[in-house]
Amino acid sequence: MNARMTSRPALFFLHKSSKWLLVSASLFALLIVPGCANTKNDQSRLGEGPVNIARDENADIIKLETLIRISPPAHLVAWNPDGKHVAVTGETPEISVWDIDKRQLVMSLRKARPGGHSAIAYSPDGRYLASGENVISLWDAKTGTLLRNIVGPYIARPLRVGVQSISFSPDGDTVAVTYNPANRGFAVCLFESGSGKLIRSIESKGLTNTGVIFSKNGKQLFGTRFYSTGERDQKGVPVTYLVTNTELNVWDAISGQKKNTIKNIHVLSPWAFAASPDSKIFATGTWTGEVQSTRNRKTGVFHTIRNNDPIRLWDAKTGRLRRELPVSSPVLSLDFSPDGDLLVSCQWAAPATHDPIWLWRVNSGELIQKVKFPKNFNTPSCKFNPNGTRIAAAAGFDLAIYSVKR
Repeated sequence: MNARMTSRPALFFLHKSSKWLLVSASLFALLIVPGCANTKNDQSRLGEGPVNIARDENADIIKLETLIRISPPAHLVAWNPDGKHVAVTGETPEISVWDIDKRQLVMSLRKARPGGHSAIAYSPDGRYLASGENVISLWDAKTGTLLRNIVGPYIARPLRVGVQSISFSPDGDTVAVTYNPANRGFAVCLFESGSGKLIRSIESKGLTNTGVIFSKNGKQLFGTRFYSTGERDQKGVPVTYLVTNTELNVWDAISGQKKNTIKNIHVLSPWAFAASPDSKIFATGTWTGEVQSTRNRKTGVFHTIRNNDPIRLWDAKTGRLRRELPVSSPVLSLDFSPDGDLLVSCQWAAPATHDPIWLWRVNSGELIQKVKFPKNFNTPSCKFNPNGTRIAAAAGFDLAIYSVKR
């Protein structure tokens, strides 16, 4: 067999539904791996010059406004389009919905099946709340009534299939669910929200850590993928095995046809992805600091890839690399503000310099501020509210709401 090694921060993980759940961040130290340049990417695509870093990293733009003690623990957050409520969930069957201003629990939902949730989302019109780990539960967002359970065509034993992402179309009538893995790759299934009926399925080679999201007009789907290649012998048997192909794909949401591809977005697999509200800019992040090694079975020689990639901003129309935002640790999530001016990133931060939430200015690439999460926890998910004046993040038994000065 191939000897394949991966070096990641010495942290504690639980593997759930093809995702790595990040737990007890303050208890472990981050391993920063000295990197090398990403020679895989065509750096000639970079069109706007070097990144500017704000001199005053303590600028008073973000403030911790509210800290709510939650139970059970959670790490996923979703804003209700009304901007008043936040739904949180994690590795238990429960979903908690909180009134942020009143700091009150207003709804507690529980799915019938055991296990936790690997994705959660509100429909843009506020009608639905969807969540799940392999079977999707669709709730009435206002009353908390369970409307239906959606069982995708890839939920079948003995194959273990997990939900990677949930995304609603702008009108809320269609929900896109990414299953990973499905057969030999991942699959995106589009369901009617009102009936749960399967509309179509889009299968893709490889895997995805980010899932897919709808475009502003609902006519396209955006997502990332990665797949492994390596040297093969005369019989076609792999002698080396490394993740070397990473892509950002655009599909037609009606036909399922692939319309565009941006290749070599990162040297190793993407872990975070976001599209600006106008669908003109893509943001991608990866497990920065990771080292992957594989041994050639024929020669015994090890081949190593060091992931030193930054956050990257891409022009959705041309596929051109617009800007790079330098980071030195794994990027867990990305989210644009509703006006597209700001980007919030959640990184894995070392306890000594604990500031996992970073705020960027999109046009200039300026790092505006680094923010701590309470109790030195890391949070794998940060989300802007509908008007961009707040950011929600959850980890453990804490839901943190930050105010954003605009």
